[in-house]
Amino acid sequence: MLSGFSVFALLSDALALCAIIFAVILCLISLFPKPFKGIIAKISCFSLLFSFLLSFFYFNYVFYPVQDTESEVTVIAKVEGVDKKNDNLSILDINVLEIDNKNVDYKFKMNLFGAHENIAIGTVISFETLIEEFESDGDFNFKTFYASRGFSATCSTSRINVVRVEDPHFLHRFSIVRKNIFERASNLSNSFAGSLFGALLLGEKDALDGQLLLDFQRLGISHILALSGMHVAILMGALDRLLYIIKIRKNIRIILGCIASFVFMMLTGFPLSVTRAGLMLIISSVLFLITGSKDSITSLFVAATVIFLFNPYAALDLGLWLSILATLGILSASDLINEKYSDEKGLKRVWRYTYTSILFSLFALCASTALSALSFNGTSVISIISTLIFSILTEAFVYLGIIVLLLGNLLPLGNLLITFSSFISVLASKISDMPMIFGSLEFLIVKIGFVLLFVLFMLFLMLNIKSKKKFVSVIALCYVLMSVLTVSLTEISKQDDKFTAVSDKSDRIIIRTDGNTLLFDASLHTRTEAYFSNSVLSDEKITELDYYMVANYSNYLSDSLDIVLRNTMVKNVLLPIPQNGDEEQIAIDCFKAINKYRTTPLFYYDDQITIVGEYEILVPYRAYCDNSFAFTFKNGDKIFSYLSSGILENTPFAEELLYVSEKIIFGDYGTAYTYEYVLDEFDNKLTEVVIFDSKISFDLNYIEHDPPNIIESKRKVILYD
Repeated sequence: MLSGFSVFALLSDALALCAIIFAVILCLISLFPKPFKGIIAKISCFSLLFSFLLSFFYFNYVFYPVQDTESEVTVIAKVEGVDKKNDNLSILDINVLEIDNKNVDYKFKMNLFGAHENIAIGTVISFETLIEEFESDGDFNFKTFYASRGFSATCSTSRINVVRVEDPHFLHRFSIVRKNIFERASNLSNSFAGSLFGALLLGEKDALDGQLLLDFQRLGISHILALSGMHVAILMGALDRLLYIIKIRKNIRIILGCIASFVFMMLTGFPLSVTRAGLMLIISSVLFLITGSKDSITSLFVAATVIFLFNPYAALDLGLWLSILATLGILSASDLINEKYSDEKGLKRVWRYTYTSILFSLFALCASTALSALSFNGTSVISIISTLIFSILTEAFVYLGIIVLLLGNLLPLGNLLITFSSFISVLASKISDMPMIFGSLEFLIVKIGFVLLFVLFMLFLMLNIKSKKKFVSVIALCYVLMSVLTVSLTEISKQDDKFTAVSDKSDRIIIRTDGNTLLFDASLHTRTEAYFSNSVLSDEKITELDYYMVANYSNYLSDSLDIVLRNTMVKNVLLPIPQNGDEEQIAIDCFKAINKYRTTPLFYYDDQITIVGEYEILVPYRAYCDNSFAFTFKNGDKIFSYLSSGILENTPFAEELLYVSEKIIFGDYGTAYTYEYVLDEFDNKLTEVVIFDSKISFDLNYIEHDPPNIIESKRKVILYD
């Protein structure tokens, strides 16, 4: 019922109406004795209908305030969180108290521009702004993401007035404790080791190296860096072993473990996955104290229900569902482990540990594979093995980090932590650079295959299967086959020669030739544009780039580069030669961002030919005053040209490209066209014109030869294949 309540944030009004009709039909069917028998089925159907109807009205008329505020409004809000991105931008979490003198209760994400040093958690501010809905960037649905955290809308401003300062929420004190732990670990070791320890112990990933995040993603072990049940299990297991050594009775150990898990939940700020794991541990512990046995499956679903009761929006959180499904898979695998092997010694014990770890990882992946395939763009084919290796290393690293925190002032253990963190980083980088370990999930057959694998797993879970070992072998074989298929299709797609033009208010060009892949980016290089670049790469099944070519400079180029580089393996970044002091400073910032990754930064001149496979790339014209420019891409005797929207007005001799090019792309970026162009004098060589700007038009009345094919597109055109 609670899941049905929250699902409407994902649906349009039309889909919502269809869902309600479907629920009504279910309820009508449930009135008859067949096929639904029993009061439980009828109550379930009516509860689902009620939740659909309630959520329809809630999300359409209560949760989102945008429809009532189409002009600027006066807002009074309390700051609940501050994330300072740079000297000129802070992102605030605000609890809205009033809108135009009306009492309300909303949570907004707020972009605050300018230097505002006096803004702290607990500050009540007033400002004028335009309230806006969250927009999706590429394939990522920010509206649903923020709805799962209770945020209704976003707003931006540069002027605020401080009304008063109140005491922050008590959880803010725990954030200060987390910051102090992170700083102490960094001071006793170095910034890299401290940031890795902060991420593994407390989920503080903001300071973590972007290259390590990318490596962990390509290894399929990003969940190790995300606070989850694994972290609770590591810490509570260590606590239980310590209490066992000092002869504490089991019941006392269980009670202390429950208290410690709740303290850890508060310390980390009650993230959903940790809350799920902590509640599950507490519930199963209480069951054990009362009944003498632990019912883990019941504990899992009771914990999820408690979370949904106190935070219904959590039903929209992808990470929570992945945590629930993965835990379900692990619990189902644990039923296959025979306890008689618990006393094995030596190599047999190592083999048994390896086998059970692989089995747990396999079942966790199979339980969550459908949701992952439908939500993510890529997957690692070695995640089971890498999870086995790095879970051991990170567990040992966390234990060592805790010892350093406690004894670092007495013993020189910080250097050991530095060495250990470097070993983890180097090992991750070596494996990440291996070929054919990461594949794209954007193939339809791959998505269908992983969904069927999930169905197969659910059949194993629900049916009474006699030969479970054989069924596990079938599941494992299917997983291996799907992994091989995924990476094989990704490698095959690299060999397809393509010249692709993509536009969605700003332009991208993708070239694939001779196994080389280039992304030409003519955007404004904001964070939003960077997410769109990731979406374009995902759509084209690209998991690695040989060249990422930037067409212009902007103030946020370094941030944009960081977003692209931490999501895609890029070998070379091509930047234009700076033409003034401002561009030189931006280029320096870009070099700092690029040097964090295993990526080579390169400069290119306007009159320099850059060779990518079979293509020669040249910048014949660039007007730096307004970032309008022209690029040519030559393949043999074929010439493709890209013209930004203002280049012909500002650089008339750029018309020469219309005489020598087979295909012209009139980009959407830059100054809009203001007058009609006549193509009657151009050479017969021009065969195709691609338009991404609705304001441009052509007069074909007087053309003497066959006119070029004019393609008006707002999204994507494959020009050469």
